[in-house]
Amino acid sequence: MAYSKGLAMYVVFPDLYGINEYPSQAKYFPIDNGCVLEDTYNETLDTATIKLTGISSSDYAVLKNLNVYYTALIYSSKDGVNFTFIKRMLIDRFVEENIRVSNPFYYEYEITLFSETKLLEKVILPNISTTKRVSGNPLKVSDYLNEYIKEYSPMKRIKVGNSYKLLSIFYLDQYASNFFSTFYAKDIQLNKPTLRQAITELMIMANCIPVVYSGKISYISLSQRLSDISSSANYAKQFAKIDRIKTQQESSEYASEMSLTLDNVTNNEESNVDNFVNVCEMVGFRNNDSYVLKNADNLQIVTQYPIYNNPRVIMCFNGYYSGQYDVTNHANGLVYHEYDISDLVEEKFNWTKKPICYNSPINTIDDLKKYKNASLYFNRGSNVIQGFEQKIQYFFIQSWTTFQIEALYKIIGNSFLPQTLFTTKRFQLDTFDGITAGGGFNDLDFLNCVFFKIEYQTLASVKARIGKSIKNDKFIESIDNQTSSYSDSERLGNYEYSKVNRLGNKTKILSGRFLNYDDIPVLAQTYGDYVIYKRSIKFLKHEFIVDLFLTENYILRDYFTSVSSKIRSWAIAKGSEALERHDLIKSYAEFSFKRKTESKVAQQNSYFTYSIEYLTYPFKVYDGVNVLVSTVSNALVSALLTDTSFLPTDSDFSYCLEERSYIFGNSLLFTFGFSDNYTSSKYIASGNDQAIGGWGEQDYPYVDDNGENIGLKANLIDFIDAGNGAVDYNFTWPSNGSSKLIYSNFDTEQKEAVIDSSNDTTSKQRQLSWQKPMVGYVKPANYRLSTKYNNRKDNREITVVTDQIEFCSDTNDIVFGRKFIERQKAVKSVLDTFDASSLACSVSIENFATLKDLQSSYPAYQNQNKCALVGGTLIYYSGNLDVTTGWQWVVAKPVNKNTVFKDMNNNLWQYINGTFVQINSSFSFKCYGFDEKQFNINAGEPSLSSSKVPLSVGFTVENTSDGLSSHIYLNGGSLTYASYAICDNNDNIIVAWNGSSDGGIWLNQKIIRDDYLYDGDGKVGSIVVS
Repeated sequence: MAYSKGLAMYVVFPDLYGINEYPSQAKYFPIDNGCVLEDTYNETLDTATIKLTGISSSDYAVLKNLNVYYTALIYSSKDGVNFTFIKRMLIDRFVEENIRVSNPFYYEYEITLFSETKLLEKVILPNISTTKRVSGNPLKVSDYLNEYIKEYSPMKRIKVGNSYKLLSIFYLDQYASNFFSTFYAKDIQLNKPTLRQAITELMIMANCIPVVYSGKISYISLSQRLSDISSSANYAKQFAKIDRIKTQQESSEYASEMSLTLDNVTNNEESNVDNFVNVCEMVGFRNNDSYVLKNADNLQIVTQYPIYNNPRVIMCFNGYYSGQYDVTNHANGLVYHEYDISDLVEEKFNWTKKPICYNSPINTIDDLKKYKNASLYFNRGSNVIQGFEQKIQYFFIQSWTTFQIEALYKIIGNSFLPQTLFTTKRFQLDTFDGITAGGGFNDLDFLNCVFFKIEYQTLASVKARIGKSIKNDKFIESIDNQTSSYSDSERLGNYEYSKVNRLGNKTKILSGRFLNYDDIPVLAQTYGDYVIYKRSIKFLKHEFIVDLFLTENYILRDYFTSVSSKIRSWAIAKGSEALERHDLIKSYAEFSFKRKTESKVAQQNSYFTYSIEYLTYPFKVYDGVNVLVSTVSNALVSALLTDTSFLPTDSDFSYCLEERSYIFGNSLLFTFGFSDNYTSSKYIASGNDQAIGGWGEQDYPYVDDNGENIGLKANLIDFIDAGNGAVDYNFTWPSNGSSKLIYSNFDTEQKEAVIDSSNDTTSKQRQLSWQKPMVGYVKPANYRLSTKYNNRKDNREITVVTDQIEFCSDTNDIVFGRKFIERQKAVKSVLDTFDASSLACSVSIENFATLKDLQSSYPAYQNQNKCALVGGTLIYYSGNLDVTTGWQWVVAKPVNKNTVFKDMNNNLWQYINGTFVQINSSFSFKCYGFDEKQFNINAGEPSLSSSKVPLSVGFTVENTSDGLSSHIYLNGGSLTYASYAICDNNDNIIVAWNGSSDGGIWLNQKIIRDDYLYDGDGKVGSIVVS
């Protein structure tokens, strides 16, 4: 109960009020004595327990709609009129009890609250990673924080004038954004984290953890120390209110030293600190996979330990040089040289990005570095450097085809010319002869004249025992375990010393009484060497009873000790370290008795658009001209590198990816994406080349040199015919270069027409084959859904996106059946077909073994524009091709699945997934009325009752011009039934409702389920059209 005099506590639940009711009509419910608020200086959520008693029937009318996760605003007041805000929390659980079951009724509530930070745990992210860039400006912690919050935070509508805008429920505090912009993001990889886990992993790099206040995400610094509560400035207001101090200690937690054994220790690149595990070796050529070294064919460098970073490689070699001595006399001699080839050696998954050398000029080491087959590579974690055996066709003075090691040896040897040597005489050397005197390049004996000096980084194990900073009388040892697979030695050492210094330390509990909430000491304030890490605040009869928990060295100096992902020296992560980041973009198709206008779809960070008409195909039938269906099957995707640059580089082009459409309960799912973190696919880059042993391939990347992009744009379509997407997008597939569709002699005329590479038309066909899956211009009219995905792709992430449309209703009085979803154009191959069991004949278009059988049985001129199947695969039709030949059976042009075939018996067919399906051209809908209310969306799959009354009227579907809503209603004026149903010809319900016939129902496109516009916590409008 509240007190008429003195301090009291109150709570307000703003979510319980309708449009323009909060805050003017809000009820401040008094909180009973004994409520407890607890907060901690770590990841533990703040909590509170409150009790409301003496709730009258009128107040219960408001509170009965209480729900978990509703907002609770805690206030204090001394007069019940003027209120001071204390804390914003959320409802964790509540118990409602009716303590008087006769009039007047009274109720009680016991409510547990927790911090708003809890909401971050209810937002689930896909797999994500952050990877340090090898080149360019490194990304900051703030970059990732802002991106994740912007993409994954739920949205709400904020009223702006007579309209509204979409804003995230969560946002990063500007002060926090500025603070974290001073920290570079380190490598992490998280599997389906919550938003709280993702933000915590990023903030912990700066020894901070997230907290949420009124939707604003801020942070707690774990290393922060605030003022001493016993200082002169705080004594009267804080320490003077403390009336008891208790000190305690437990042996179970005590240790003077800790023993630690670590594996895979390395360093996170602290500046000016050489903390790496470095190895230097001098090695010649070896091969781990063979006991026989074949000169040039299988030469490798094999190190003693695994290589975990770009190695420094010095090539040491002997070579014969010739020239003059004493200016006039010719001489030659063996000379020893060393050359740094480190830039030529890269990790394999960076090396794979390079093009292949096809007869290009190569004169320098930099030229070799450009090409895959001219440079060297290693797999991180292996002990092998390889690539010497690769073949190169290149131009150096003349055209050469040779091994990589030979080209390397020649170019390095020549790089030292001209040179002057002084012994007893002066030598001027101007010719590099090679391994033997006199130009011995044919004797490629590299085993005898080449070796390497290598310096590289590897991993090691560490054993240590660490002790407290202050000496202890007793030696008490404890074991600590390694928590990360790969650890930073310096950071982990700091962490463990911080840990041992606080283990088993004495703790203090300071208890006191406070009249003003603002006077209570806050977390991170100190008392001498102790820091406050927890507060328990109990309200009791006009005052706060406070327990403060303190300990020495409580806060860890550095939480982030692991490398989190293994050391990486390459720009593009390899496949085994890549992870699929599968993002979901969701939209709702909601049935309602009212029209609603969701006009701000594009204000979301990522979104997809479609016309609501696309979802009304279940109400359409084959009209004799258009089949009206075709499943979505492809995604035309472009990657955004910047706001103005794309891959493919021409904005009219895109990568054609396979799209997968599913029915999932009440939803349609459209999934597309990549199978690799770097490339969308390969394409043929050059013709058959004997030097490389075949056709050369290159990658279609969808990322920049750091393995990143800033998003995708994708258009989902139902069909690309064979000729669309050519480089010349006006080009159409020829039949064979003639007005005829088929030549009688396939082995001569037909083959020449289709395959002849000298023919300009067929060379375009070959170009189509080589360049796929990159396609050219496709008319926007063919787009079914258009997706804008605005998320930065990390180096290790493989991008996959699902667009989801969920069908739902805002009332129990509107239902939709399975047939409404199954008849959706996106997933329905043939809109209306016969049931195979109901057909008198076999479900197959008439089939002939050969064209001769067809021609002899059914003359073409008697079957004008009719179709037949020959050999089970080829579709022939009767067409009048020209005046000379007249009507004849010819192979049909390439067809898509919208093509309708009419057979010799005038039946209509579609060819779907290798099978002919007969169209039911007599399909019609049925409408029914019911005298009593029939339907409830919570009752499961709707069905017709025996009381149905067939209606002679049809129905109308009208789509609004903005493409956001469809109005579905019965024709024939106002009917007087209680319920109505629209069914297919087998009486399966498509939609049904309780209510009026001519008012009908609406199908509205929405991105947020509630209809409200907000101003702070208050609802001030809606998207419902009056």
